[in-house]
Amino acid sequence: MIAQAPPSLSVIMPNYNHGVYLAEAVRAINAQSWQPIELIIVDDGSTDRSLTVLRELQRSEPNLRVIWNGSNGGAVSAINQGLAVACGQYVYLGAADDLVLPGFFASAMSMLARHGSTGICSGLSTLVDRDGRDLGTYRMPIPCSSACYLPPTAARSLLNRRGSWFLGNTTIFNRDLLMSVGGLHPELGSFSDGFASLVLTLVAGACFVPRRFAAWRRMEGGLASQTSTDLQLAEEIVTHARALLETEYWQLADREFCDVWESRWRFGIGVSALLDDNKVSTSAVASFLPGLEEEDVRRLNWLRTRGQIGRSMALMLLYMRLRPSEVVQLPLRRAGDAARVWRSRLADWFARDEAVSQVSRDLTVIIGSLGIGGAESQLLRVLPGLVIRGWSVTVLTLADEGELAGAMRVRGVSVRAPTGGRLVAHLPRPARSVLALPFAVVHLWRELRARRGGILNFVLPKAYVIGMVVATLCRSDGVLVMSRRSLNRYQRRNPFLSWIEKLLHRRVDLAVANNATAGEELAKEGIPAGRIKLVQNGVDLRRFATLPERRAARKSLYLPEDAFVIAVVANLIPYKGHRVLLDALAVVRHELPTVWRLLCVGRDGGIGPGLREDSQRLGLENNVVWLGLRHDIPELLAAADLGVLPSLEEGMPNAVLEYMAATLPVVVTDVGGAREVVEPGVTGVLVPPEDSGALGRAIADIAADVARCAAMGTAGRRRAEAHFGMERCIDAYDRLFESILELGVERQARS
Repeated sequence: MIAQAPPSLSVIMPNYNHGVYLAEAVRAINAQSWQPIELIIVDDGSTDRSLTVLRELQRSEPNLRVIWNGSNGGAVSAINQGLAVACGQYVYLGAADDLVLPGFFASAMSMLARHGSTGICSGLSTLVDRDGRDLGTYRMPIPCSSACYLPPTAARSLLNRRGSWFLGNTTIFNRDLLMSVGGLHPELGSFSDGFASLVLTLVAGACFVPRRFAAWRRMEGGLASQTSTDLQLAEEIVTHARALLETEYWQLADREFCDVWESRWRFGIGVSALLDDNKVSTSAVASFLPGLEEEDVRRLNWLRTRGQIGRSMALMLLYMRLRPSEVVQLPLRRAGDAARVWRSRLADWFARDEAVSQVSRDLTVIIGSLGIGGAESQLLRVLPGLVIRGWSVTVLTLADEGELAGAMRVRGVSVRAPTGGRLVAHLPRPARSVLALPFAVVHLWRELRARRGGILNFVLPKAYVIGMVVATLCRSDGVLVMSRRSLNRYQRRNPFLSWIEKLLHRRVDLAVANNATAGEELAKEGIPAGRIKLVQNGVDLRRFATLPERRAARKSLYLPEDAFVIAVVANLIPYKGHRVLLDALAVVRHELPTVWRLLCVGRDGGIGPGLREDSQRLGLENNVVWLGLRHDIPELLAAADLGVLPSLEEGMPNAVLEYMAATLPVVVTDVGGAREVVEPGVTGVLVPPEDSGALGRAIADIAADVARCAAMGTAGRRRAEAHFGMERCIDAYDRLFESILELGVERQARS
């Protein structure tokens, strides 16, 4: 018997001014275990760096075809161009700013191979913001609890009862069927792919897999968001779609189906507009949604101004007035859908566990928590990049997951925390640290015993000590790698920790330092020089590619337009040197411009009240702005003139890399890897630590010379691009970990 060839897949990706995301989107596609036969990118008249990025990608990606459009004709027209030349039996219509997740193509194509006559296969999507932070799973009806095929009759019934579940960034289309119904209709705008999914489902049924297939990057002003903020456009779309159903596709949809479909579509758009923070007037929403009375409009308008609770009540009022039969059903359906989402996540975790024993490119990272910090933020950039390059990555935390865990999962990194840690989460920090230890040890023991081979990477001292001890006791056969991300001054405060680390150094296979000074200290602690590797930190330059105009950035922070603005991005913890900085500014405040501000950005680690008292004592309370923990660092730095980091100890300071990426001159204390980042006199100034006089003098000198300030900022940006790009950092880790995999394979064979 001749084996049937597997179905082929083409990927079509329109692009317009998304050059900052293109390379990542392409790598995510190429990392899929089911490889498409071609990737067709249609550049729709981009005016940003897209042309440069695409030419670089063409040199390294043999299956990449680029169609160049001289002017922008719209995403739908660009997709139709790609459809006209695509060769695969199936097509995935990607987006340059979205991200496919590991396992998408394999799961979807295996379903399509079993049900070859179906029209589409789709799944769940997760939402991320422009920087990749997790915004949660996209809420939509979930037609089934496990992977299934829905024939046309069953699909039609579900569409009537629940509404559409199609999402463009998780849908693979049968190309021949899609072309037979006319491809995508440009006049339907952002709904063109949803309409095509609806028609193909009515024609040939649909497959659905309740797993997260892609990350949808929600961009302000994007094509999808325009429909919910421009109800006139939405009216034109729904009118035209209804006309198409009643004319070209009248065999598939009778009047009753069209009425139900239109009612659901209008309601969905109306709800989005109503909850969209008053960008659309309530009267406009009422005009778009027939059935609301004048009194309803007044109540909705009042509720919309009452914050999140008011908007939730407005949503309930809308349901009671327009869809009363669903008021009781809605919570039950939401609970059922949530249960299906969690069931799919558990399936993902178990599937990953099964794959771990078979995949050699397995990386397990052990860290205390994924809270907001320099090391954790660097991992958030590096680990998803390794996933795209084909690594299976799991993060094991010793305590709670931390704020960055969701963003990790969105981008294909599995995160596991000890479940018992939640029982002590409410206790004071000293008690929590002690009582959480047994939960952490049991958690690590179970996880490491279940893993065979691969690489175990211990990040930060606590994880190194606990993780190495557990790995030794459970006789792990993985390659043991420790990461030193700071200088070893912490050992002076804890001699026992210094002693036990030196014992563990004898068993570690590789030590990775992020700066040369830390590498030298590791050698003095007893690790052979041949087992010490240097991988410097990187900065995600894409986040700083499109900064807001300085005037607008200052207006959003209520800063004077003519002020000299100094930024310090560092958590409020003693060794970051905030007190030294305040003393320095107090000394030179009369030499600074008349109007100046200091922006202090970072989580309060316990010294915040004391620092505020210091600023009042020194007479600086009107000059210092305490912003706390913020995620919009690029936007904040766009308002600044100078970046300062007065740390008493550091590894390789991420904040300085971000200052340079934002085209700011820097004043930095000469500790750790600062000298490897800053070129003295060219990109900034290095000063001795704990020297408030030298620090103040450097700040005053730069503030007094506008031309020097601008030249240093420009030189810093060029240096960041040349030496500290995130892609360079990820590539270095990829090569390093790849080079030591054979050691793990040998150990697994011996055991």
